[in-house]
Amino acid sequence: VNPKGIAFYSNFINALLEHDIIPFVTLYHWDLPQALHDRYGGWLNKDEIVQDYVRYAKASCPVCFQAFGDRVKHWYVLHSN
Repeated sequence: VNPKGIAFYSNFINALLEHDIIPFVTLYHWDLPQALHDRYGGWLNKDEIVQDYVRYAKASCPVCFQAFGDRVKHWYVLHSN
C-alpha cells in the first residue's frame, strides 16, 4: 500500500465534499500495477495475468473501502469487455 497515494486521494475526496460534490469512485481494470504490466506485457497475456490481477483486486478493493468508505458511498467496478 502506498501511503502517499492514500493520503492524496483522501485529501481529494475531502476537497470534493467541502465543495458539496459527491464522490463516485471507479475501480478500473486499467489500474494495473506496473510490476504486473512489466511481467506479463499488460493484458496481452490473459492466461497468466488474470490470476495475479484477481489477487491484486481482492487486496486493493478492501484497502480502498477501508480508507475511503466512510466518505465514499458510490463505487463502480469497471472492465471494458
